[in-house]
Amino acid sequence: MGGSVNAAEAAVRNAQGNAQGAAADQRQGVLGDRQVSGLIEGMAGLSLQERREADAVCGDAASRTSLSTRQAAVGGTSEGRGTADCLSRFLVTPDLEPTVLTNSQGVILFRGFRHGLLATSGLDLQLLQSLPDDQLASFCDKTDRWQDVRPSSHAERIRVSVLGVRSDDPKSAESFAEGFRLAATQYMARAMAAAALATDTQKCERALNGAAPYLHLCAVSLLKPVESKKSHLQQMKGLDQLLIHHFGTPPLSLRLRDPVDGEWRSAKVHINIRQFALSSFGEGSNWVSLGEYPHLRSRMALEEILGPIEDDSLGGDAGRWATAINGRALVLAHTLHSQDLRHDPAVPGEGAENATVEQSRAALAANRIAIATEFQSLNRKFHTLTEAGAQLKAMWAEHGDWPAGADGHLRAAALIALMAYNMGDVPLLSGTDTSLTERLDAEVKCLATYADSHEGHLPPFDSRVQR
Repeated sequence: MGGSVNAAEAAVRNAQGNAQGAAADQRQGVLGDRQVSGLIEGMAGLSLQERREADAVCGDAASRTSLSTRQAAVGGTSEGRGTADCLSRFLVTPDLEPTVLTNSQGVILFRGFRHGLLATSGLDLQLLQSLPDDQLASFCDKTDRWQDVRPSSHAERIRVSVLGVRSDDPKSAESFAEGFRLAATQYMARAMAAAALATDTQKCERALNGAAPYLHLCAVSLLKPVESKKSHLQQMKGLDQLLIHHFGTPPLSLRLRDPVDGEWRSAKVHINIRQFALSSFGEGSNWVSLGEYPHLRSRMALEEILGPIEDDSLGGDAGRWATAINGRALVLAHTLHSQDLRHDPAVPGEGAENATVEQSRAALAANRIAIATEFQSLNRKFHTLTEAGAQLKAMWAEHGDWPAGADGHLRAAALIALMAYNMGDVPLLSGTDTSLTERLDAEVKCLATYADSHEGHLPPFDSRVQR
């Protein structure tokens, strides 16, 4: 599962016809008062083996299934589907597809997933009560999130759920129906987590080998408030379920296709997830409220990344990342400076000694290029994180909420997603419909492209001008 690009990325680039050869571009980078000239790292072209591995790892998890396809299956017999598939449409993440942006040298600038809301419209009590027991039992068997943790009571949980939706008490039956809807949402959330894990070759390999790596996700939604309140709350509950398998708790069990033999296998992972919801119309985000405080969840998630809003300095997780990046960059700069102070060995003459010296020079030059390349990458990440954080804090501080106006919400959502990627998270971009998701995806890529051509710096944004 090695190679210059990981398996899931290979799948994306293969699908887009975007495989590129190795290349390099001379750039100048600055971090503090230090400067280094170096090369932007290129990427080797994709081999046939890498593409085969990509297909094997991603399997069905990252395939795109549109809402219209799911809706066409309603009724059980549409498009040649039998009644046995009546509930299967509620287990497919709508419009799920990987998204990736590379520059002209093949360097990845952004990578994540787009998807529709994890909602189960149509999965109501009437439908559930109309289905035979075997279909309900099969659904429960697939979606039981405690199956690996509490296998001894798995059959009993299935039996209780099936009987529950047939209860004579309408409130009790509806409660069990809500359990079916939540189970479906959680199933889709786990499928998304598996797709996200597959984008990281090293973590995927460790998980398949029995370890339990840590996977960080950042869900950013651009929503139509009137249409999406109930659906987004359902998505939030499904994604929050992944946090049950956070640090210090039993890991989450996911199903991944092994790239070696193509078989589905169980993989363990611990998950952390952040969630943000913003409006396509620039309205308030009270549909993700916590009690009497309509914007508390957004602020809490924002301060987890950035630190206190009132503090101008970058804190939180992003601040820790920026500090680590700066420290690593200074180490690299010191290494390059030390190499500059070394005397270049003179060529003694003809023969084997001369060849050895030339090899040493070539190795030293290659090492310098690798160090300079890493330095440039760290430099860009440092600027992007600090400037994105400053812009987000300024946006929120002005109103105690996201800025009014759709442009402000779109920019804020894109900044969060770009920061998440530069912090090692897997961004999950969603919307009420595909047009909103594509719009958010395009805005993130616009910012990433600008940052790449400006040494990590971002374009300014003033919410007052946008109004």
